[in-house]
Amino acid sequence: FIVLDGLCAHHFSRRELSQAIAAAEQILALGAEEGARRDPHVTITGLRARGSALFLIGEFGTARASFEQLLALCRKVPDADLVGRSRGDPRVSSLSFLSLVAAVQGR
Repeated sequence: FIVLDGLCAHHFSRRELSQAIAAAEQILALGAEEGARRDPHVTITGLRARGSALFLIGEFGTARASFEQLLALCRKVPDADLVGRSRGDPRVSSLSFLSLVAAVQGR
């Protein structure tokens, strides 16, 4: 999972967004497997990566759905655990992207 997250970040920083989305989808597939162990962190990471890349290619509705799903998962995880296991607070970045989606969509 950590390698896929790094690969996703690499593609994202180079604006190779289709590759970043593909890596995020792989993270989400791992998260589905991890979900059986009740650790949503992998899925949260995949949703943030996918939503961010989708936003940049103009897929605002799909990006919004990813961020809303992420926020629902975040409610199940203590704040300290989220921030400690991420490059940043996924809740804050999701809310930031959701505000941008709302502005772009005129809401």
